[in-house]
Amino acid sequence: MKVKRFLLLLVLLLFAIMLSGCVQKTIDSKGIERHVSYGLIEVKTLDTENKTTVAYDPQTMICYLKIADIYRLGISPYYIIGEDGKPEIAVYGVNYP
Repeated sequence: MKVKRFLLLLVLLLFAIMLSGCVQKTIDSKGIERHVSYGLIEVKTLDTENKTTVAYDPQTMICYLKIADIYRLGISPYYIIGEDGKPEIAVYGVNYP
């Protein structure tokens, strides 16, 4: 009986540790705590289901549109309309706040 309780407690403890390690966070260049996913720092969520987000690469500061679901992951550079009216790639902190 004690062995079963011990094993159950051990399994529950391992699940708690695994689940707590799933969400990574960091502080961005503006001092705001952000989520990190696939090495990209998430800036903005574009849908209500948290599947489509705008995220940036911390080394290049280029923004990407990231679509993550159970069976798929898509990534594309995120374009915005610049001051001259032409599309340009968003760069976090330069032309994308």
